[in-house]
Amino acid sequence: MAERIDIERALDTLAGDESGFKFQSLAIVLAKLQWRELIACERHNDRGLDADAPASASPDGGSKGLACSTRGTLDKLKSDAEKVQKHHPDLPFR
Repeated sequence: MAERIDIERALDTLAGDESGFKFQSLAIVLAKLQWRELIACERHNDRGLDADAPASASPDGGSKGLACSTRGTLDKLKSDAEKVQKHHPDLPFR
């Protein structure tokens, strides 16, 4: 049986693992190749988006948003979509 200290260390390691953020950073860099006006959002409390661009900054006059996840579950997608619709009503959904 695992000792309590071993479990606490494992949880600390998981909390400190930034691999999801590395994936997010790569996704934003790749998306910016297509849409240069994208700006990365805060990593926490992102309101469902990982990068966005207001209509005023977009050459085509439309706002844009990027969401990505290493946990591509249906529940995660639904949760992010609800946040985006609530906090970014100007974004079209595709």
